[in-house]
Amino acid sequence: MSKGSNVAFALLCALSSVMLGSSRAEAANCASTVSFSPTTVSFGQTWDPMITPSAKTLSLSATFSNFAAGTKDVKLILLDNDSGSPLRLGAAGPKYTVTAGATTYAFASGTSVTGQPATNASGSSVTFNLTVTIPANTSPVEDFVGGQAFSESLKFTLQCLKNNGDEAGINSLQSGPTIDITIPRLVSLTTASPQAINFGSFTTTTQTLQVGLKSTSSVNVVVTSGNQMVLAGAQQPYPANSVIPYTMTFNGVSIANGSSLTNQPRVGVAGTNWPLVLSLTGGLPTGKLAGSYSDTITLTLTPGT
Repeated sequence: MSKGSNVAFALLCALSSVMLGSSRAEAANCASTVSFSPTTVSFGQTWDPMITPSAKTLSLSATFSNFAAGTKDVKLILLDNDSGSPLRLGAAGPKYTVTAGATTYAFASGTSVTGQPATNASGSSVTFNLTVTIPANTSPVEDFVGGQAFSESLKFTLQCLKNNGDEAGINSLQSGPTIDITIPRLVSLTTASPQAINFGSFTTTTQTLQVGLKSTSSVNVVVTSGNQMVLAGAQQPYPANSVIPYTMTFNGVSIANGSSLTNQPRVGVAGTNWPLVLSLTGGLPTGKLAGSYSDTITLTLTPGT
């Protein structure tokens, strides 16, 4: 009995091996030769999300050859790694599209290639000349931080079709081109310049100018001023009765001629106002010569790190 059991067991194993072997059949590739140029579509720091927002485009070509036997047409789709819409570089980067004319080629993960238009593959190879677009950051304006890098490694599916519409082969979810971008460090004044801070007839000791600015990064500020308003026509050295000294704060931080503020808080792409506050030293002026008093204050803003 034990010998019979051994024979039966060996037979079952042999049958099982045959069945497992028959399940390993794989679909043929649609194209055995694939190339993308460039392999990485890099926008670098050329995309401006805030000062002069506009779309940026780069070219991408995809070439396929050595098609499966019986191929008449091919269908191509590029797939993002996320299933959400709109498509974004990385999880939270700028939006992007990949198109050729009015036809879209990049879609969310999980989209089927079957809905794509068919391209004739009767020649030795097929090249898709594509345009990668980062649209202008408008409607609505989205916030991005300078120095942040975003990247998307696309997958592609290429389907080969016979004359009767049956599938001849498929390259399914294979590695495709990469798209990357780095947000530039930018700062911009949105307040029209120059602006006047007018104390009128000196009935108040404080005046404020709201300075509008935008930035993707922290903000550096360099201040140039006389630290005092000077009577028109007065000659140096200015007598005490011909000058009205003042102090300043910018966004709550004390500044003066020659001040340098480093890495002040990032404003954001949408922008905000920072108050420039002038306060007369010693209160309302007395004992001053009648006339017009003025000074020039220059704020130079640059991106921080």
